[in-house]
Amino acid sequence: FLQGKAWGQHWSWIEANIVYETAHYAMTQLDIPMVIVHDEFIVPESKAIWVDDYMYTTGLGHEYETNYTDLIRNQEPQV
Repeated sequence: FLQGKAWGQHWSWIEANIVYETAHYAMTQLDIPMVIVHDEFIVPESKAIWVDDYMYTTGLGHEYETNYTDLIRNQEPQV
């Protein structure tokens, strides 16, 4: 499971981009004002349900594909 520094950096990069994509969509398409602090979204309470729903359905496009992504998909489980 833990595969070293490069994998940790890869996962951090993926997480940062998911946070960005979620915030960008929420602010531009759903008109939800927000402040991002690390990996948390600060939004008006009346809009919180929208962020929760969208946050767990965010996908990343092909531009986020890397050699690590292929390796992760094709890796055999370690016993």
